[in-house]
Amino acid sequence: ESDYTFFENKLILSVSGMLDELLFMMSEGRGIISPEIHAFCVKDEMVNAFCFGVNNRYYIGILSATYVELMKRVHWLTDYLVQRKDLHYYQNRDSVEIQALLWNYAFKTIVSHEYMHVILGHCDTVCEKTAFLWENAGSEESKSMSSSEILSMQAMEMFADEFSAMDAVMQILTECGDDVEKIKYELEMAG
Repeated sequence: ESDYTFFENKLILSVSGMLDELLFMMSEGRGIISPEIHAFCVKDEMVNAFCFGVNNRYYIGILSATYVELMKRVHWLTDYLVQRKDLHYYQNRDSVEIQALLWNYAFKTIVSHEYMHVILGHCDTVCEKTAFLWENAGSEESKSMSSSEILSMQAMEMFADEFSAMDAVMQILTECGDDVEKIKYELEMAG
């Protein structure tokens, strides 16, 4: 019943099957004793992800269009980067390698952003009563939010972004050691 191609469906199923393992590795690799977090894919044509908590269990949902849209954007970006003569980091690199790295970083950033919401306690504070409202800013429920609630939601989004970005940089620095060229390349890919 999906409008996606065979390859796109395989990508969604394959990656969705690895989400819980990715979340476990994210916690274990950082020495975080994290709460129980489960991830799942929701069939939806919007590009987004969300998280919520119920009875000390946390969930990260990723909408199916996110996987496919990321793949398209990564393909376009790779073509652009390879054609630019002034970006020497991308010269003599295989397009498939660049696409894989970009998709990997982009997808991990989405998951990491939601993961940081859980780790930073956002699901246990304002989000407990106003779950999903920030993502649906035009909804009827969001119109009844106070200015301080809206600012709190915006701050949580910014904190999740900031901690996710800092974490990605730390992972790159740890993996690359003293290889400055590799660090530059990996940071360029993650940016």
